[in-house]
Amino acid sequence: FPVTIGPKRYLEGYLKFKNLFNQLEKSVNLEVTNTSWLPDWRSRDYKTTYSADPTQGGVLLDCIHELDLILDLTNDNFNIFAEVESGQSRLEIDVEASARVNLLSDKYRISLHLSFQELTLKRQIIAKDSKNTISWNLINGEIVHKNVNNPESNVTFNYEALERQRLVWLSRQVDSIFQSNEEIYPLSFQKGLESLKLVEKVRLSAIKKRWVYFDRLLRS
Repeated sequence: FPVTIGPKRYLEGYLKFKNLFNQLEKSVNLEVTNTSWLPDWRSRDYKTTYSADPTQGGVLLDCIHELDLILDLTNDNFNIFAEVESGQSRLEIDVEASARVNLLSDKYRISLHLSFQELTLKRQIIAKDSKNTISWNLINGEIVHKNVNNPESNVTFNYEALERQRLVWLSRQVDSIFQSNEEIYPLSFQKGLESLKLVEKVRLSAIKKRWVYFDRLLRS
């Protein structure tokens, strides 16, 4: 779990986004998007990869990094309503290929869109409260902080593009194991289970077509 679920926590820019996010007021809207076209992921036939295997694939597991970031940014339990779409029609694979998920708590209103059956490549997180908008484009590494009451305070932070950070986040992940750092730390087995538990709840909501409750302490 530590290797497969948490790498996006080690991206350059994540700590900046997280620090800005933690300064938002008590009512926060969060939009998380990750869309792509699965056949472009690898050079070999995508139908022969684990992504197309119903026992271990599907967009929720392949893009579980976004779920992990949501859990790391927030500290609430959530009510969840989800809709998923099979990849049978567009990709001819029997796994969920897209998912739209709503997560609600007293503090957060979160909308999540995951898909690997869209031609548009997009990876973005937008957080809003009554005064601020923070957007992070993971593809180009740009973070923009806007204040509606004080446009002169708007600021942009630029980091390396996602494609050029692969060695960076791997190195930072390895370093976190051997160095004591309160902000960059190894992902625990428990955190990995938490992300997988969230996937289970999203799938349950989609199957039952109703809201379900997600308890971060894994009691439910």
